[in-house]
Amino acid sequence: MLSSAASVRLETNFSRSYASAAAVLHIEVIANAIFQAPFLGVGSWLVVFYVTVPIIGMNIWAWLRGSLGFWTYLHGAAVLLALWQWQFLVVDPSTLPQDFQAWVWWLVGLATISMGVAKPLWLGVVYLVVASASWYLVETSIAGGSGDSFLATQDSVYVFLLGGAISSLIWLIRDGARRADEANSAAITSAIEQSQIDAVERERQRIDALVHDQVLNTLLVAANVKSDQEQQAVATMAADAIASLESAVSDEVLNSRVTTLGLYRSLRKAAFRASQEIEVEILSAGLEEIPAEIAQAITQAALQAMDNAISHSKADQIQLRLGSSTFKGLMVEVRDNGKGFIPERLPKDRLGISTSIKARMDLVGGRAQVSSTPGKGTTVILSWAK
Repeated sequence: MLSSAASVRLETNFSRSYASAAAVLHIEVIANAIFQAPFLGVGSWLVVFYVTVPIIGMNIWAWLRGSLGFWTYLHGAAVLLALWQWQFLVVDPSTLPQDFQAWVWWLVGLATISMGVAKPLWLGVVYLVVASASWYLVETSIAGGSGDSFLATQDSVYVFLLGGAISSLIWLIRDGARRADEANSAAITSAIEQSQIDAVERERQRIDALVHDQVLNTLLVAANVKSDQEQQAVATMAADAIASLESAVSDEVLNSRVTTLGLYRSLRKAAFRASQEIEVEILSAGLEEIPAEIAQAITQAALQAMDNAISHSKADQIQLRLGSSTFKGLMVEVRDNGKGFIPERLPKDRLGISTSIKARMDLVGGRAQVSSTPGKGTTVILSWAK
């Protein structure tokens, strides 16, 4: 897939929102733990510590890396362990006040959501059942205040439905983002194919013009030949026309060459298809012919660079510059004023730059320069020397 913009934005926004909400809700957990401290042993503070660590970890991971990482699994495991240890935390169950509710209750619902949004899906479903049943056992136990079994069942069902409903909603939203990414990828692929078609069509038009200008003209002249001298001239014209056609066919079939101007015009069309906000400027272009494989590599690398700028940079200005007044080869520059990044810290699973841009240009003997600074945008320069 050429782009995963919707999924990336969704995961980043969800992770940060969820981690922040979990931190706020955890304040209530700590407050209840403090209020119930007189009834619990010293070991209860160890439990408070290890159920707090995943909340802190989720926030650090979400705000630095845009995901929850493995902290959701650790969160679920810590809460489940706290439920199973509860009976050992209460010093004297007979001193518990009426309608007592263990402070671990405020952990269960959030933990089921953490595990519900993690992968694989079956693990979240199993956790829902185990966590709901574990809470029922805690609430009806002596250490949990000997709660009424009917009310405990209601609470367990509430945990199950709450965690299941929110988790299902998040999975549906993720699926919608995935479908949006697939549609975006299909659109980018279509733009690449259309750019190639445009380039080939220009070459066909050149051949059509050649047939019209040389072949038909030769036939018209031949039809009106009246002397040996004219016949000899027509023979020369025919030989030239045949040589031109053979050269054109050889170029198209064996070399499949396109012109610099045709390539730049195709890229301009592709940029407008991708976004009407992209500013396009052709600095220099000629009718020099280049191999189609070079044009294809530059087209695909440029489209990937533009898609990165549209999807990831959050820029309000994207520029596409084609050609150069000083460089004699092909040059394409994609510049944005977005959030930028540190190229050396780019995750290895982000293949858009390493594979779709740099490696693609390297394969055809070209060069891709990527420069970016956080807060100052990104510039991608594609070049190929003739």
